Amino acid sequence: MSYSICEIVVNAARQKILVQAHIPVYYQNLYITREMGKRSPNTQQTFLSHVIALLEFLWQCGSNSLDITQAAHPQDSTSACFNISSTASGA
Repeated sequence: MSYSICEIVVNAARQKILVQAHIPVYYQNLYITREMGKRSPNTQQTFLSHVIALLEFLWQCGSNSLDITQAAHPQDSTSACFNISSTASGA
């Protein structure tokens, strides 16, 4: 996965957006446009750089088959999600 940050001009204001393979990433750009639109482009760049680091970390965890729920609760043999669904189907 390769992400990059592009700069566009919207209504005479510079805006940073996150793209993956030259296609804008929807939710991250929605947050940038809605919540950080008035901030400086450097602040937007820094925020998107942190988002890229998080997305790449999550992608690597997914490719290594890391179970986050199992890592958070090592004493449980099953996650709470499975217990809820099995109780709901049995009722």
